[in-house]
Amino acid sequence: MSKRTFILILVAIILIAADAIATMRWQTIAGWFELSPPEFTAKIPEKRPRRIDQKQLNRFESQSMEAILKAMVAEEVADTPPQKSRNAILLKKLPDAPLPYREKAEPRDAAGLKSFILGVQEDTENKPTEEDLFRFNLALAAMKIPSSQVPAPLRIKTQPALESETFSVKLKATSLDQSGPIALGDFDSEPGLEIVSSGGTAITSITSEGALVPGTGWTLAAPASEIYEADFDADGDLDAFLIRDGGKPNSLLENDGMGGMKDVTLERGLLAFSDTSAAAWLDYDGDGLLDLLVGNRDHPLELYRQTSSGAFQPVAWDLKWWIHEGIQTITVADFTDDGLPDVYLGIEGRADQLCVTTPGETWESWRFEDVSAESDLDTGKAAGIPLFVDFDNNGSTDLIIAKGEAEKDSNRLLVFQNSGNARFVDVTEEAGISATPPITAMTAADIDGDGFEDLIVGTETLQTNRLFWNQVGSGFREVSAVSETAFLDAPAKILSADLDGNGIIDLLTSTDDGSLRRLEAEGAYPSWISLHLSRAFPGARIEIKVRDNDWIVHSIPRQLHAQSQITIGLGSADIIETIHFFAPGESDPFESLEEVEPNQHLQIETKRQPEKQAVIALPDEELSTEATQ
Repeated sequence: MSKRTFILILVAIILIAADAIATMRWQTIAGWFELSPPEFTAKIPEKRPRRIDQKQLNRFESQSMEAILKAMVAEEVADTPPQKSRNAILLKKLPDAPLPYREKAEPRDAAGLKSFILGVQEDTENKPTEEDLFRFNLALAAMKIPSSQVPAPLRIKTQPALESETFSVKLKATSLDQSGPIALGDFDSEPGLEIVSSGGTAITSITSEGALVPGTGWTLAAPASEIYEADFDADGDLDAFLIRDGGKPNSLLENDGMGGMKDVTLERGLLAFSDTSAAAWLDYDGDGLLDLLVGNRDHPLELYRQTSSGAFQPVAWDLKWWIHEGIQTITVADFTDDGLPDVYLGIEGRADQLCVTTPGETWESWRFEDVSAESDLDTGKAAGIPLFVDFDNNGSTDLIIAKGEAEKDSNRLLVFQNSGNARFVDVTEEAGISATPPITAMTAADIDGDGFEDLIVGTETLQTNRLFWNQVGSGFREVSAVSETAFLDAPAKILSADLDGNGIIDLLTSTDDGSLRRLEAEGAYPSWISLHLSRAFPGARIEIKVRDNDWIVHSIPRQLHAQSQITIGLGSADIIETIHFFAPGESDPFESLEEVEPNQHLQIETKRQPEKQAVIALPDEELSTEATQ
């Protein structure tokens, strides 16, 4: 071989190698060399940040979601079962009933309770704490031993008094032979709601008689830690985004129209390996396509914008929305009434954020402005559990926050009233909500059917769950004991819906140990209306006007989220004057009904929402392909 030929071959090899390197993504090369993942701080990076999970992305390149999940589940090291607390051990022995214990409430483990009581009595070396005495007296009450027989030095009140003689609603409890995490929605083509349980691995229908009917279509290689339902592809049926903790990837499931679910995580560009803690569906840019907000404990907050092709592009860094870790809760509602969703972020280790969506003149200048300081929402550095609800029925969304500060031994339930202009006023004292034990979950639901949403609060084990009765918008009054809500378990999630189609709101709780309980309200007001929209309109508003017996007009507003059906209590109204449906941010209704008889299910055949441009257009081609990696 001549020297000239050798040089030409060498040059060709170098050119080919250079071309190959030029077409490779930097992240892949970094993965080959196993560069350390980037370490982020609260300061936003000047350049688009590298993926923390790039090594995992390279490892599982070209594999299916099922194969990825099976491999990661197989590699999981079996954790030592967590040590159960004394409260959790005692709970399993007590009656599965609310306080105060009724005559029919029987212990689940009477022998175990007797042993527990004797153990406390025989321990003469250690002085019992107040918590010890509480457990002791609770066990005695469960064994139907009157408090008058307990020696005064050992006596502590455990049985709450009935708070009200005027609240007639009782919650009838039924344990379900299923486990959490759970979700509710109409996932199949049949009327009625389904319960998705066991982290998305099972689905069950409830008949009008209350019977449970197992369904099919949900088969997953690994269960989820939380399920977020929404019709993201706008085809009229519910899909779902499932999050997983511990570094396992999340899943986007697309409904086939009959309740069967297909995993489309890879096709839609959502594969990520992170310790995900929360998510929310929202149409942040008003283009009619649902986007996805994902919060993680160990990765930065990410906003995935859905493009016209159905792919999801990460744009949080582009929009200067940067929270590098610690997201615990995400809740979305349009509290500014501008048609764009606003966001509450509960962040561990730093102040929570209340973010208003603010359009810009160019897509890069779109922002999410934190207005928590203006509303005096600096409630400490423990992540809050937020709840958006229009508790006074004035058409503006208010905010209730459960906060706990472990180092201060402080737990608070804070009520903020919407004062307009993206501002809230603290009205906790005026609202009449008393101090609460540590809160695990909460929701709003109109338990008595009077048109005003009440507040249901779940608490830690052996603390009574609470029900606060809405006093026609002027505040709240506790009715936990009289309503038979005061169970002692620790709900991880509380959902509300008319499960059996009888017009009365039911509660579904997934407790701390994964067990499910259904609570059916009995004794509510007689009038209701159930609205079933043919398509979900996240952010849409419903306004119902009724007249009471004194011929006074009452307005009952509701804001929809992912659901396409809603049951609304009407008090004792004999006639519904009008029902108006408003698209997000619109003042003119897209559908109106007049002179409607109550106590019926109405099918609302709405046309597909007209395609509408974003306030500031975000063309797909403006985002580099690098943003999707």
